[in-house]
Amino acid sequence: MPPSASSVHLAAVIVTFSPEIERLVSLLSALGDEYPVFIFDNGSDNAADVTSVAAEFSATLIASEANVGLAAALNRLEAGLPPAIKGFVAFDQDSEPGDGYIRRLEALWSEARRQSPATAALGGWVIDLPDHVHLGFFRLQGLRAVELPMKNGVVQPDWLIISGTLYDREAFRKTGIFDDQLFVDNVDLEWSYRAQSKGYRLLGTDRVTMLHQVGNRSIHLPGMGWHVKIHSPDRSMIMTRSRVLSYRKNTIPAIWKWHDGIRFILKTVIMIVFADQRIPRVKAIFRGLKQGITMPIER
Repeated sequence: MPPSASSVHLAAVIVTFSPEIERLVSLLSALGDEYPVFIFDNGSDNAADVTSVAAEFSATLIASEANVGLAAALNRLEAGLPPAIKGFVAFDQDSEPGDGYIRRLEALWSEARRQSPATAALGGWVIDLPDHVHLGFFRLQGLRAVELPMKNGVVQPDWLIISGTLYDREAFRKTGIFDDQLFVDNVDLEWSYRAQSKGYRLLGTDRVTMLHQVGNRSIHLPGMGWHVKIHSPDRSMIMTRSRVLSYRKNTIPAIWKWHDGIRFILKTVIMIVFADQRIPRVKAIFRGLKQGITMPIER
């Protein structure tokens, strides 16, 4: 049986959307029963299987009939946590946290909070599958995104990805919840910059490790050392829409928009040249561009 919310101060939250059940079981097995687990299912095709697995692991499940997106799902999970929960660690359905991930992250978080109560979030060291590439922690310096060298196992990056990150609940609410207009992509980045604009700091550590998969597959460009993640056309549309919406948000600094705009152009050209489904992909990207340009900005 998992511990009651009154006996612990952290919870694990997971958002699912038609997950591979074996990977979801693997994630829940890795988390164990040391901390309460809350799942939001985004209208999965295999919702009945998700319900069954949640019950098997004594996880609290919120089931949505439609896909409301990652940001809205996480916001609803956070709003439903018991008052005794002071922080939450977010996971994607394909995350593979290492042994004692939350417990070790909690110890580092407590130490960081003693040094500075203005610590809003702490992210672990993420290894991207299937290439086993360290995603690292970055800060924009001039026109470049520079990977921060690890010092004493903790650095202060400009942004943290959502999966594997521990969020201080008070800081989360004071900063403002995730921007659900962005749906899935750049939700973490926009919140990261918004938190820092309100005086909070973000920390990243390599003392806790998690495996994670971004995209369906990747293209390797010989001689350039680039790994370009490839997504389905529908996913490419959503990513493009979120990107354009991000460029229109005042909460994100102009330097990041410039840097990401160049990256977006290069990645789009590479996908069109090297990836399959070229025509559906191009059409999807243009739909995303149109929606991102015409949608009213909500925040």
